[in-house]
Amino acid sequence: MDFQELQEFLSQACQSPNGEYEKLELKEAKVQYSVMGWEKRNRNSIYAYTVALGNEWGWKLLLWVKNDKTIVGTNLPLNFNDVKTQIYNKIGKRIQIEEVLCSEGKKVIVILIPPRWIGEVLKFYGVPLMRVGEELHDMDDATQRKILLEWESDWSAKIVPWAGIQDLDDNALREFEILYKKYKGTSLSVQQILVNLWLIRGWDITYASLVLLGKQESLRKYLANAEVIFQYRNNKHDITYSDRENYREAYILSQAKIWNKIYSRNQITQIHEWFITQEIPSYNEEAVKEAINNAIVHRDYRDPGSITIKQSSQEFEVQSPWGFLPWITVENIVDTPSKPRNRLLAETLEHIRFVQRAWQGMDTIFQTSIEEGKWRPDFSQSDEYNVVLKISAQIKNKWFLEFLQKVIWEKQFSFWVHDLILLQDLVDNSWNILKSEVKRFIDMGIVEQIWNTRGAKYVLSHKYYKDYAQAWTHTRLVGISRDAKKHLMLQHLEKNKSWAVLSDFVQAFPDITRKDISNLLQELKKQWKIISEGDRRWAVWKVK
Repeated sequence: MDFQELQEFLSQACQSPNGEYEKLELKEAKVQYSVMGWEKRNRNSIYAYTVALGNEWGWKLLLWVKNDKTIVGTNLPLNFNDVKTQIYNKIGKRIQIEEVLCSEGKKVIVILIPPRWIGEVLKFYGVPLMRVGEELHDMDDATQRKILLEWESDWSAKIVPWAGIQDLDDNALREFEILYKKYKGTSLSVQQILVNLWLIRGWDITYASLVLLGKQESLRKYLANAEVIFQYRNNKHDITYSDRENYREAYILSQAKIWNKIYSRNQITQIHEWFITQEIPSYNEEAVKEAINNAIVHRDYRDPGSITIKQSSQEFEVQSPWGFLPWITVENIVDTPSKPRNRLLAETLEHIRFVQRAWQGMDTIFQTSIEEGKWRPDFSQSDEYNVVLKISAQIKNKWFLEFLQKVIWEKQFSFWVHDLILLQDLVDNSWNILKSEVKRFIDMGIVEQIWNTRGAKYVLSHKYYKDYAQAWTHTRLVGISRDAKKHLMLQHLEKNKSWAVLSDFVQAFPDITRKDISNLLQELKKQWKIISEGDRRWAVWKVK
């Protein structure tokens, strides 16, 4: 990595709502930065941050860079091989260190920290560490327990103590037999099906069979938290609910009842495009059922909490006990292949087509929401104790929906879920997008590039906005032309008739970034319209 690549990397780093950068820790390191923290076991050290960030599945640690991404740099020496050896001797993992040379002989140190193993807790002199804001703290008991349980075998495949096949509901067994034979085309008895799927062993039953097929009284006796609580609120911000229902019965039977409850308040919005009328439901059946099934499959049944569904005219929300699996985050949930917390339960639901193959239901939830012109599914309120999924019931952007339909119709093109996410980012004015990501859309003529500098941005093509009476939106996003901006800057200098520094232009043109202003000034200088004195960073400018 060279200095320019470092600057581009920092400019593209995505900052989350809590102020942290995704998989990136920045440290100014004003003085000599400790490697092992020997003196009083100082936690402001490479060793301590390797432990804490490794416990979070690996990050990049940048030394001599401020939290606002300002590069400070240092002349202090650092023996890379010695650092790697000391860290390896302590935690048995190899870190990678890279030196990036900056201006005036200074450098930035980039340290790539590997993730811990599944079920492993890294320790700093015997103490497991975790990040809390800008500080390192002792890891709390709940987080340690969550990590240590990662290696535990499939809970749903375990035998329910004292329970037996007499605890399975006859109606649920008949429904399960019908569904299984419908998709598998077998003539086996229901008991043999249960044996083949490992749902029962002799007269014993597993937790998976209890959740899916158990009697109400048996669920109350052996697994009272295996219930789904439904609440309806007229407005999502209301404290009190206007309707509530508790479902504590075999999930094979309750799934249809839950959906019927949700569907009873479903509304349809009609979208007219040419001779086609598309009906968009407030609550998409496929997405809603996938969200509920996802909660059933991934929740931790050892937690006493229940799955809660909150429905309103604005959104559909599912909250399930315990947090994401350690390798899953809000940012990578679409990209990371699903690994169910309760594998036997997930495989059984797959056999009867309650869930999709390979458990990729999250793709379906994202794709249907974006294709219907709604907000992207929201996991932002999830934490280490609960996963909260919100799916919008309202159409956010009707003309984006019409645009997708037009592209599909004209180009005979099918969008994948990542395509839809990328295009929605463009509509929402998200500029942290690389040209390589949108090049094929540029070639198709549905995306266009603004400016040809390193600060290039991308928007949906003018044709899209023109077709849907949104030309003003395109103009606002693209802004005035480069020539027009340079003309305004030239007028600014002529009017003031004095030397001007970069900050003067920043105040005069708040809608233009510092980098773009600097590039425009350089272009004016090359055109012999203005002159400058001083280094690029401290230059002053004047009309020629």
